[in-house]
Amino acid sequence: MAIGVGGAQREAGAERARAEAAERTPVRIVLLERANVLPPVDGASAQAPAQVPARWIEPDGHERIASFSSSVSRPAGTELTKWVDRDGRLVPPPSQVTTVTIGAVLTGAGIALAGWVALLGVWLLVRRWTGLRNAARWARDWRRVEPRWSGRLPG
Repeated sequence: MAIGVGGAQREAGAERARAEAAERTPVRIVLLERANVLPPVDGASAQAPAQVPARWIEPDGHERIASFSSSVSRPAGTELTKWVDRDGRLVPPPSQVTTVTIGAVLTGAGIALAGWVALLGVWLLVRRWTGLRNAARWARDWRRVEPRWSGRLPG
């Protein structure tokens, strides 16, 4: 079962990765201003990304200027490779088949581990129940045999 679920997840993820790769295009974006990322403030654990204007060429050949979120300080004119959708909007890169495969293997392993843990739990419960039943039967039989065996016959 775990192999089947992992295989199905891998196939679905690989199909999604192929669809994303077909819909997304890598482009070179150029930052039009310096990206100044400020250090964390007031005990915050992470710094806030800087919003800077950037320029890139859309898949249809038109130039686009829009805001780009940078989590690292960079000078104006920095070129970066990013991904855009068919409408020219910045999107995350397409999923990698390797990443999908690793996720599917981990899912299958998790399901198998959960199955083994459940099986172990059932085995321990059956073992405990059987032990209690055997102890009760031994006690009942011993109450019947012990007076004759010890020589203390009732009565």
